Amino acid sequence: MSKEQLYIGLISDSEACEFPGIRPEAVLAIPSQTLEPEQCACLDYIIIDLLPRDAFNVLHTLRAHPLTRYLALFTLKVLNEHVSALSDGVVKDHEDAQIIAHEQKRLQEAFTLVKDETDSDAALLQFLYTRPNKILLPLQNLSNKALYEYPLLRCFTPNALMPNPLDWINHLVEQGFLNRVTLIDRLHCCPNCHSARLKFLDRCPLCQSIDVNEARFFHCFTCGHVNTEDQFIQYDSLRCPRCQTILRHIGSDYDRPIENFHCKKCSENFIEPEISADCLDCRNPFPPEKLKSISIYSVTISKRGRHAVLNETITEISSIFNGLNYVTPEHFKFTLNWFLRLCKRSPEIHFSLMHIQLTDLDDLLSAWGTGKVQLLLQDFSKSLRELIRSTDLSTHSDADSIWLLLPQTPVTGAFVLKGRIENLKEKFEIGSEYSLKTQIKFLGRDDCDFENDTAEILLSRLLGSQHNV
Repeated sequence: MSKEQLYIGLISDSEACEFPGIRPEAVLAIPSQTLEPEQCACLDYIIIDLLPRDAFNVLHTLRAHPLTRYLALFTLKVLNEHVSALSDGVVKDHEDAQIIAHEQKRLQEAFTLVKDETDSDAALLQFLYTRPNKILLPLQNLSNKALYEYPLLRCFTPNALMPNPLDWINHLVEQGFLNRVTLIDRLHCCPNCHSARLKFLDRCPLCQSIDVNEARFFHCFTCGHVNTEDQFIQYDSLRCPRCQTILRHIGSDYDRPIENFHCKKCSENFIEPEISADCLDCRNPFPPEKLKSISIYSVTISKRGRHAVLNETITEISSIFNGLNYVTPEHFKFTLNWFLRLCKRSPEIHFSLMHIQLTDLDDLLSAWGTGKVQLLLQDFSKSLRELIRSTDLSTHSDADSIWLLLPQTPVTGAFVLKGRIENLKEKFEIGSEYSLKTQIKFLGRDDCDFENDTAEILLSRLLGSQHNV
């Protein structure tokens, strides 16, 4: 594209604003108060000259709209980190802006831009593909349950469908579409609602009251009474409040017990209080050892992510379940055959093979579209991952078919897991008419003929069976 063919927008509330290197008549001036993304869709790049808050709002509006989200958007100076997260950087003149905008246009020609507002994974990865040096940096936001946010993510997903931003980033990392760059922070989160907004309290180990205080205790040797120091001080001397013995010498009249805390509610004395982590969002208390630890990283698009953009394979539903200790179907069959040989040699070896069929996936896709169903399946995959062990393996033969190999799990254990998976379905409903339905079947060691069975035979047998449904 030649310089004369470029169409440039300048969003400013100042009439005196000029952009070096280009004639004023070649620039479309747009006041921020009357900004409409549709009027910017034909532009090649836009310069934003506003105060930080106004600049962020304009950037968010343009990045959130399918017609303008891929445009090159620049500022004339560094404003703040939130503005930098949404912009394409600072430019000083037309030549710098033209080079960057032209390169982004060239990269966009390699694929079809996503216009579906719910196809968030594809839209985000396409955006990052055209900006190969862009790093998504997590920024603190205390109003967010995770305490961090990636400002760009809000522009690529409608608020009604927005998943936890950290879950979304981790999902794309697990798929291999993003690479972690730098560890920014580590957080402890509520195991129930995953909020990092916690308060830590001292509680009485007997009644769980928070009305506890640190105190000095005395133990009267005469009658054995134990109480706080203030109860023993009478008339400027130490005197047992029970037997009235005057306590003169530590070690012979009294000593100091190892208890250091006192509960004002139940009067219990104890050495150390119980530490409770109380979630400020779901209001549930948990011991610190039950909290989940998460790591916060900056991320960038990976080689696999760029490849997926070029081949337009980002929205493959089946890849959502790759985070379930996924192995290829070939590896899965090899491991299953290996277990069959182990079981033949040793009666102590057990395993279960489980098949999870998503029975109404086609109906959901037809009714609600790929984007919304992807978010639903991402949540389902995350919940399923919490139920299986690190030693369990998974693979999938189709988008709606998941296989699990459960080492050292008898059929009784598989039955328990099946019940827990079925109990998840109440969490995954779309509207009043649609929900994620599963059909679960499994078999174990006692269902196998170790002389003749192979992995292929077991998979076919379980797929065609009607028991355990």
